[in-house]
This record gives sequence, C-alpha cells and structure tokens, in this order.
Amino acid sequence: MHAQQQILEALRAGLLGATDAGDRVYLDRVRALDATQLPAILIREHEQGEEVDPPVAGRAEQRRLRVLLRAVVADVDEAPGKARALGLQIERVLGAPSFKAIKANRVRLLASRHMPFDGGEVPMSAREQLWAVTYFLLRREAPDQPS
Repeated sequence: MHAQQQILEALRAGLLGATDAGDRVYLDRVRALDATQLPAILIREHEQGEEVDPPVAGRAEQRRLRVLLRAVVADVDEAPGKARALGLQIERVLGAPSFKAIKANRVRLLASRHMPFDGGEVPMSAREQLWAVTYFLLRREAPDQPS
C-alpha cells in the first residue's frame, strides 16, 4: 500500500471514536451525507497533493502530503461554533503525544477556515483544516515503505 494511503488510513483510525463524530469518520467519501451521519469528519488528499524534496545525501526523499479534513455539522444555530469545536477536537487528537499513528512532529496544521458545505439535502456547515504530513522514503523504488 502506498505511503499516502497508509497516512490517510492512520489519520482515520486515530480519529475514529476520539471526537464527537464518533465512528462517522470517512476517507475519500463521494456520497452525500444525510442528517443521521452528522456530525462527521471527512478526510481526503488536498488538490495540491504532495511535495517531494530532492534526495538527501543521494538517498532519502522527504515528502509532504497535504490532507484536507472537514469537520461537518448540521447547519443550525451556532453551526460555525459547533464546527470549530469539532475542529478543536481534531487538533487535540492529531497534536497529542499519544497519537502514534504517524511519527511525532510530522503532522502540522497549515490553515483552517469556516465554510458552508453543500453535501446533500441537509444544510451543513464545516470547519475545513489543511494539514501537512511529512514522511521520508529511504528508497525511491519503494513508495510503500515510509520512514
């Protein structure tokens, strides 16, 4: 499995059951959410994808995968505040020393914003967070073996 997929699945596994979204943490979801699936966290690779630095000392390659997380809530009174609260829970989980899914200090929040979210028949609101996950490949020919 490619390192990118390993990272995305590790983020999902770390967030499952750790926030008010409970088990409603979806990776690469394409179907619309309904009211019974809120609050939810949506995870996907950001459009800008991944940056690759030149090999270090002719060997290891440093890569940064951009990941978009959306904390989605029903668009009712105080929806932006509720989305921020869920976003805060995400930050606490990913920033906690106990979050071992990805090596320490390799997950960093780059940006965060509130946005209306058109994800189906139910009005929704979301806190969108852009994260960068840094990892290394010791061998270019082994993109499924991150360090």
